[in-house]
Amino acid sequence: MFDESCGAISAPNSGRVQLREMQQEGFNSGSFSMNDERLREFEIEMERLTSKVEHLKSQNDVLTMNLQDAKGHADNLTVLLGKYESNSVAQQISLNYR
Repeated sequence: MFDESCGAISAPNSGRVQLREMQQEGFNSGSFSMNDERLREFEIEMERLTSKVEHLKSQNDVLTMNLQDAKGHADNLTVLLGKYESNSVAQQISLNYR
């Protein structure tokens, strides 16, 4: 969860604690119908944010796999370039001895 008040991501359990506090406030104040609506809105927002976090985690996993794949290709190209460079040096040496 992103806590706008402090600009940090908070644990999902803190949202559950806030839910319980809101429920308790509603029971204590006797105005549960209004808090019930706020509680439902809060639950929906929690579900939306949790879904968004999960989506971002999956996107991060895909990007990590793509990065690893690109790194593998770059490593292979580095080896191939080394072979070409070695062949080029060998050809230059053979041309200089003729």
